[in-house]
Amino acid sequence: MIRLTLDDRAVQQALNGLSRRVSDMTPVMNRITQVMEEGTRTHFEEERGPDGQRWKPLADSTLLAYMRRSTGGKGLLTKRGNTRTAAVRALAQKKILLDSGRLEHDIGREFDSMSAMLTTVQPYAATHQFGDEKRGIPARPFFGFSEAIKASIIDAVTKHLDGDL
Repeated sequence: MIRLTLDDRAVQQALNGLSRRVSDMTPVMNRITQVMEEGTRTHFEEERGPDGQRWKPLADSTLLAYMRRSTGGKGLLTKRGNTRTAAVRALAQKKILLDSGRLEHDIGREFDSMSAMLTTVQPYAATHQFGDEKRGIPARPFFGFSEAIKASIIDAVTKHLDGDL
């Protein structure tokens, strides 16, 4: 007679550890919000949506208004008819969706044991995220899941379930 005995203590310990980690997903949800926030800031930096598409350029009228503001009321042209240096410098440094920086700065993170999300208090965020056809403002999505964000989230979940997070 052949007798096989299975000592499943290691399996039981592994399952108990997994059960504990799944019962409180707060640490991984925190990490997921960090990943989403970092990815969103990358979208602003690279002026690209989560799908990798470049944002539509700013309208000429927007650029012109920005240049005018940068001269402190002196006008765009010097007495000789040249464009003021301040206006040229301001135009060269202009980034899309970063006029005041509030939109990017006011990104908030919220999470609990079962959810993770980014928020913003800026009332105009939806206009930039989805666009406004009536006012001719194109969508420039900054919130969303790029392939890099998705991969980082999967990595965070895997590490959490493995007990490494």
